[in-house]
Amino acid sequence: MSIYEKTSLLGLRMSQLANGATTTLSQRELDSCSNVKEIARLELDKKKIPLKVVRNNISYSVSDMIIP
Repeated sequence: MSIYEKTSLLGLRMSQLANGATTTLSQRELDSCSNVKEIARLELDKKKIPLKVVRNNISYSVSDMIIP
């Protein structure tokens, strides 16, 4: 994943969390987080972020990178 894709995912997820979306982390994991930025980063690090990156390859076919 490129740094641009990572930044885009984090920004979108932080916006969702700030607007009331529920997190995919357990309560124990949330105890160490104090703001939405930390929650979004932890979700991405633990591969629990509910988003998907879609890339257009050079051959003009679409490739999905699913983050389980």
